[in-house]
Amino acid sequence: ALVSINTTSNILLNDGAGTEAAIDLGRSEYNIIPKAPDGVMIYSDTHPFSSEWYSNRDLSLYWDKDPGVSGFSYVLDNKPNTVPESKITTPDTTASFENLSDGLWYFHIKSYKSGVWGNTGHFLVRVDTAAPAQFQPEVNYVLASSAFVERALISFFTTDNLSGISHYEVGVIDKSQPITESPVFIQTESPFQVSSVSKEGLQVIVRAVDNAGNIRDASVEVRKPN
Repeated sequence: ALVSINTTSNILLNDGAGTEAAIDLGRSEYNIIPKAPDGVMIYSDTHPFSSEWYSNRDLSLYWDKDPGVSGFSYVLDNKPNTVPESKITTPDTTASFENLSDGLWYFHIKSYKSGVWGNTGHFLVRVDTAAPAQFQPEVNYVLASSAFVERALISFFTTDNLSGISHYEVGVIDKSQPITESPVFIQTESPFQVSSVSKEGLQVIVRAVDNAGNIRDASVEVRKPN
């Protein structure tokens, strides 16, 4: 771009009267560098929310492509602030990765437009396919007297190394009733109270669910003590 001040130019002072100011003649040349593209907006159908954990090992991503963008450079790794190489990896707007290991994954991408590389966009993916740790529920009996069992309390606890425990569910099978395919599970906390115990006893199944939806079941027999 060329800016010139010549004999036909004039500059007026902002003094209320428009007084003409003295000027120096000359010209300047400017090399205008195109604005760098903004960071790429990234989306995922398989892992849509970066704040949540998923048990899916296969990742699919797609992103926006602004007008004039000729290509992208991207990389997937376990580091939060990686900047991809300044070399076009693909002109497309999709990418897929299979069989990811558990943990945190970061997708980094930048676009190339009019000879300029844009800022890097980042997308966090959380993968957890492991069930919570094994555990064994415990039974404690509450006696109405020295001879009668009033109720039983089922205590339980476990951990999950990656996403953490979301909640517990408990299902009860009464062994005095006909066998059913599966008990009805209800969400609850420890301890879980069983108010009555039949002569044949109960089977209590405790299900631990982590924040990625993985489950671990453990069961305990509840019988009236002698």
